[in-house]
This record gives sequence, C-alpha cells and structure tokens, in this order.
Amino acid sequence: MKLAHIRLLVLFLSAGVLSACGKSNDQINTDDIAASIQQSVQQSIIEENEAARLQSYETTSETTVSEPQILENDDFRYVYDNEVEGIKLLKYIGTGRDIIIPDEIDGQPVRIIGKDFAYKADGIISITVSDSVTEIQDRAFAFSFGEIETIGANVEVIGNSAFDHCKIKHDLIIPDSVKIIGESAFATMNSDYGLTLGKGIEIIKKSAFSGAFENVDEITIPGNVKEIEEQAFFYNHINKYNLEEGVEYVGSLALNLEYGGYVYLPQSLKNIHKIAITADWFRVIYNDTEYNTRDVLNPALEANGVRVFG
Repeated sequence: MKLAHIRLLVLFLSAGVLSACGKSNDQINTDDIAASIQQSVQQSIIEENEAARLQSYETTSETTVSEPQILENDDFRYVYDNEVEGIKLLKYIGTGRDIIIPDEIDGQPVRIIGKDFAYKADGIISITVSDSVTEIQDRAFAFSFGEIETIGANVEVIGNSAFDHCKIKHDLIIPDSVKIIGESAFATMNSDYGLTLGKGIEIIKKSAFSGAFENVDEITIPGNVKEIEEQAFFYNHINKYNLEEGVEYVGSLALNLEYGGYVYLPQSLKNIHKIAITADWFRVIYNDTEYNTRDVLNPALEANGVRVFG
C-alpha cells in the first residue's frame, strides 16, 4: 500500500477514536489505534493482491490465445488442430502424381483434409486416404481428376464437391463410418463402375452423385439413409434402385433411370417429390404393386399416407 494512503488512514482512525470516546490525545489507547491501522492495512493489501492476480490472469489468457503454427514438409502444408487432437492438412504442395494421405505426421494422427486441399491440382493420378482421417472438407480433391483408391475406413463427413470430377477404376465403396455425403461430393465421375453405400449414411445431399455413373446395373440405398435430396442421382444411367426400409424422403429428380428401369420404394417412405423418378418409361414397385406412370403412382402413394409434394 502507498505511504500516503497509510497516513490518511492513520488520521481517519485517530479522528474516529477521539470522536467516539471523547478523550484527549493523552488519553487515547495507542495500542487500539495501532491494531485498527494494522487490520485495515492488511485488508487493503489482500484486496490489492487479489486485483493484481486477476489482472495477471486476464493478461496471460489473452496472450496465450494464438493462431496455430502452419508447418510444411515435402508434400503437405498443415497445422495441429486442438479440437480433433491431430493434424489438419491445408494444402498439397508435393510434386508426386499419386496423393497418399499418411496416418501420421510428426507423430500425430492426420484427422482432417481441409477445404481446397488439392483443388485443381495438376496431373494427379490417384488418391488414397488413410484410416486416420475423419473428415474430408469441401472441394478437397475437386477437379484434380485423380482416381479414388480408398476413402478411409473412419471418415464421417464428406464435404460438398469433395471429389467432384474425380474418377474411379473400380466400384466406389463408401465406408460404414460416413454419415453425410455433401452436395456434388462425387459428381461428374462418368464411371462404368458401381457403388456400395455404407450402413452409417443418414443424408445424401443435393447432386451428390449427379453424372457419376454411365451404366450401372443396380444401386441399393440402405435403410439408415433417411433423406435422398434433389438430383442426388441425376444425369445417371442406372437400371435399378432398391430403396430399403427406413428411407423416408426422396427429392425432385433424385433418381435417374435407364428406360424401363426399376425403382423399389419402401413402406417407410413419408415424402416424395412428384417427379422424383426421371425416365421416359419406368417401373415402380411399391407395396407389392407395379406402377408405370406418375398419374397412377402418385395417387397410390398418397392413399397410403405418403406426402407427394412439388
């Protein structure tokens, strides 16, 4: 405490004692005054120390918050992400034509492939994603035209346009770990190979597989998929869609068929766009009955409690 403050406190206490007791200076008990002063000084010191401690804490908190350090090796620009306790890849800077995402960098697991990681990367031949990865963000490999080798067995989210304009040289297998397939995630692959959807997918978003398949015999949509958004399989040539029990929503232009192809609709269906199925002529199997025109199909769906919208 500052000396001036102590002097003021002494005068204040002395005046208070004199006034309260009506005694002269000679009659004042100096021990009582000293005790009062000591008590007040100690309390002031405690309050000042507490204020200084809080100020120090606030200053320390402000200075310790900083942007993660951007690091590089021969192939990747990356940061350590505290939220996922692992590496987030920011950019592919390598010269190799085969992109292989490793399980670890600097002893830390690779968790996220960031936005635009290899967007429009030149001359990419293949893309291999390790099992440590849990998220592939928007446009990560878009327009790199690389062939997808593996997606990674623990990926949960595939972002918008993540593999747009990429290729496959065998059937595309979406792992069971994937929950969301983003808009245009696998658009315009123009592949003759098939598709296997994992058991964990909940939503197939708009245009997710638009223009992905040239000539595929059958695609099964697992029952865990609750929503197939508009144009999800638009501009495709697929002979048969098998929607398993559990699917509830099918958006406009979602299922593009070859001429005379089949669509199997489940009893779990709750909402379907009036032009969800696109083909010059199709066969829809619903409730063990075949329908060949929308004029017959849509009223039958509505009669069974399905909302036909659009």
